[in-house]
Amino acid sequence: MASRVKYLTVKYMYGHWFKERDLGKVATTRQTFHILPNLIQLTLTTINEDEFWFSVIFLHPMLQRLVLEIPKNVPPKRFFLEISHRSSKLCHLDLRMPIHVRSVEAELTAMLTTLTNLKTVIVPCYCLSSSIIACLSRLPNLGTIQSQSYSNREIERPADVRPFCPVVLEGAFPSLRNLSCDAILRDISSFFAATFAPVNITSLHIKTASIATDMALSVFKCLTDLCHTCIRLKHLSLDLTMDRTGEARGLDENSMPISFKDICPIIDFPHLVSFELTHYLPLDITDDDIDRLARNWPSLNP
Repeated sequence: MASRVKYLTVKYMYGHWFKERDLGKVATTRQTFHILPNLIQLTLTTINEDEFWFSVIFLHPMLQRLVLEIPKNVPPKRFFLEISHRSSKLCHLDLRMPIHVRSVEAELTAMLTTLTNLKTVIVPCYCLSSSIIACLSRLPNLGTIQSQSYSNREIERPADVRPFCPVVLEGAFPSLRNLSCDAILRDISSFFAATFAPVNITSLHIKTASIATDMALSVFKCLTDLCHTCIRLKHLSLDLTMDRTGEARGLDENSMPISFKDICPIIDFPHLVSFELTHYLPLDITDDDIDRLARNWPSLNP
């Protein structure tokens, strides 16, 4: 029976924890060293520390997908080592941490370096620092890097990924097509203008936490630079939010709104079919601007 299990989800069991004695029969009758030898996907979302650590026994070398929500009281550094040693052939990693990335950045980078089969990496917002992106750039099969917001996480700190200036080498991002990251627009422009940047991506989502008074100019410059470097881009999303965590606090929230002239470079993207813009201020765009956009953007999806 155990050999037929391919997908397993471990949730909080409200006191009915895993116990070693409960697996005594399995331990004495199984035909392989691994309890679930054909397990493809493991999802750990329990908030109980004992249940979480007990679930390490389900990690094995042929595991392909891991969705991991690390409880607050569990030190991620130790579990990263377990993943590297037990499941080095992972193709999909969805990592959810309640802590800030700077406290585990070295250990997370070390783990990612060993997972050379990864095709998809999903991490919480403000975890894709320069060193982590540089590490991911060397993975040969990585096609998707995604930054995701989670409601149960502590206060997010945009400063954790600033400055965003990854140092990448020749041959970087050989398979990357989808990228979602959190960085200020100025850093994004510099990143994609640099040598060996992932210019072959087809989907890009940028979340920028800032209330800089020159936001409109930053949007125009970023779009202009991306148009020149990422010519295969089909889907582009800009999520411009306010940074209320420290360095941007106190800046003028009545800065100039974004107008059509600030986003008009999107017309020049040769393959762009969708564009999404979220801003903390109302957009200064008229019906005539929308009409002009529609007339000059034939590839736009209705």
